[in-house]
Amino acid sequence: MGGMDEERDRRRRPYVTIAAGVLIVLAACVCLYVLSYGPYSYMAQNDWFDNDTKWAIYRAYRPLSKAMKYSPWFGQSMSWYLSFWIDVPPASAPIAPPVGAS
Repeated sequence: MGGMDEERDRRRRPYVTIAAGVLIVLAACVCLYVLSYGPYSYMAQNDWFDNDTKWAIYRAYRPLSKAMKYSPWFGQSMSWYLSFWIDVPPASAPIAPPVGAS
């Protein structure tokens, strides 16, 4: 009986490894997405992009802006992080969309 359990565990082990790897990659993507908001904010504030590009990128970061608005702890954390990149408004407001964007 013990041999059958070991055989089953041996067959299951690659799937556990793959699942763990996928979870690590997903967590890394989420972290990089959140952390990339700082460099984007810096570049947007210093006019590295034209208005159309700013608007397109802003839409990609809209979920972060919403989370900052509706979650006090997340908003404070992101404001602290963004303070390393840009001058954060006193009210910890998310970055407004580019001028002229509808």
